This record gives sequence, C-alpha cells and structure tokens, in this order.
Amino acid sequence: MVNDAVLDAFQPQAIAANSEEEVKKILRAANEHIARQHFAISLLSPGSFSIYQPWLKGFHGQFGAVCSAAGSPQLLFFYPARFWFDHDLKKKMGH
Repeated sequence: MVNDAVLDAFQPQAIAANSEEEVKKILRAANEHIARQHFAISLLSPGSFSIYQPWLKGFHGQFGAVCSAAGSPQLLFFYPARFWFDHDLKKKMGH
C-alpha cells in the first residue's frame, strides 16, 4: 500500500543477488529506508488486556498465546512451551 520507487527497487536487487550476505545487505537497506520514511506509525494502544496469576512465568500478555479474540486456539504450538509455574511463589501466596 506504498508507492515508493526507492522501495520498489529493492525487490529486483534482492532477487538478482548472488549470495545470502548480499541479500541481507539489500534487506537491511530496505528496512532502513522503510523506517526513515515512516510509512506507518504505531501508537501502541492496547486492544485487549490479559489478567493472569503472578506465579505464571514466561507469559507477558502475548496476543494469541492462549486464544484468539474469537476464543479459538491460536499459536498454541508456539507459546505454552515458554510458560511455567513458580510453585514456591504460588505456595507463598496460599494456593
């Protein structure tokens, strides 16, 4: 959704590249160009809130970690392996 000749020129350069390092260099330049042009500005306003117990560790409100907005599982293959319970803290809190 951006009409920018400089940005458009990066794709054929990346396709014609002869090495992984050359592609990385082109993509780095493209990313820098995008950042400098401010094509989008994120205001970082939360769209939802997550409430969880303090003994649940590794979870910091990641969107889609438990379920999607519709309540169906989403990204369950990725996040749960990174969560754990602090059983000592849970016991200290009387649970």
